[in-house]
Amino acid sequence: MRKRKWLGIFLTTVLIASLSVIGCAEPPPVTPPVTPPVTPPVTPAFEPKVPEEMLWTAYDVGSYGYGAAVALGHLMRVETGMMVRIIPIGTGVARMVSLRAGVSDLGLCGLEGYYSARGMIEFSAIEWGPQKIYSLLSPISPTAPVTTADSGWKTLYDIPKGIRVGWIPGSPSIYMKVEATLAFLGWTKDDVEIVEAPSMSAYYSLLAEGKADALFISTPSAGKMHELEASPRGIQWLALPWDDKEGWERLQAVIPMVPYYLFPGAGVKEGDKIEGSGHRYPQLLCYEGVISDEAAYALIKTIDEGWGEYIDGVIDKSVVWQVNAEQGLKPELFVPFHPGVIRYAKDKGIWTDEHEATNNALLEHLAKVREAWDIVVDEALEQGIKGKEFPAYWVERKAELAPE
Repeated sequence: MRKRKWLGIFLTTVLIASLSVIGCAEPPPVTPPVTPPVTPPVTPAFEPKVPEEMLWTAYDVGSYGYGAAVALGHLMRVETGMMVRIIPIGTGVARMVSLRAGVSDLGLCGLEGYYSARGMIEFSAIEWGPQKIYSLLSPISPTAPVTTADSGWKTLYDIPKGIRVGWIPGSPSIYMKVEATLAFLGWTKDDVEIVEAPSMSAYYSLLAEGKADALFISTPSAGKMHELEASPRGIQWLALPWDDKEGWERLQAVIPMVPYYLFPGAGVKEGDKIEGSGHRYPQLLCYEGVISDEAAYALIKTIDEGWGEYIDGVIDKSVVWQVNAEQGLKPELFVPFHPGVIRYAKDKGIWTDEHEATNNALLEHLAKVREAWDIVVDEALEQGIKGKEFPAYWVERKAELAPE
């Protein structure tokens, strides 16, 4: 019994000593967790590429805009494989409806781009307001008043008051130019008889059918003008003389058009110097977010590089569809350029400090216009101004909050 007791004491002593030694020993080194290397996010390479299909809208068959759309669509199909479907629409406002609703991706438009971006004319209605749109290209096209050869009128000053003049409701690109031409003469709508047409094609037909005596806005490249030239009535262009300084001041007070020779086409031979006016048409317009930067870059690059081979003969040579500093990207803008187009222009080396300053100033101004719209809409709701009363109120307040 005594031996067992001492054996127990001995084992207990050894165990305690062992634990003491273990407790005093150096702790094993702690290996820190291995943190995997952080891979920086990879910025996707910018790869210009058009989609497989796009829907475009233009004026109806027989118009200059429709011919341009067909030519450009053919170019895109041949060079990129992209299918372009063209939706012909007879009025400018209806084309903007198609773009806003997402039915069309891109529109070949005129002054409706200028007015819709600022909430003016038809776009001053409460259901419209300033639209956030981009221009992909803004070439200058010449235009002039036109009548029939059998009218006997040789100059614009020959036409008498009371004549019948064509007009398209819902197309500010047309009727504002008509008003500008009337202003050139010192006239107003009250001095002529307005003949309305539902579409561009019908507008051009007014002369051939004897329903109008003159069209105050037209272009020699329109298919319908070639038809008129070939008809028994013939065609006669009426110049806007550039030396009539007062007339031009009145015209430019309505819309910012510039002196420009008519190019060869219906009733205009190579070398003819018929003094007309230049305006930005057709502008390639889209809503923000509809066409990606990559697609806009690829589209404009294709137009720029393929213009001569595929568009020559369909669009007159003087309408420079190429993206260059002289025409398609002039810094005098109505609508800001698409970021993808700007990137292409920079890569090509034609985007200048003037372009940058002008485009940025326009972006800032149109942002102020949209801010003013929100303020005025809230004011109108508080004051019970609605319906037909609203546009006049908006125009008055816009002039105070965001003047042009």
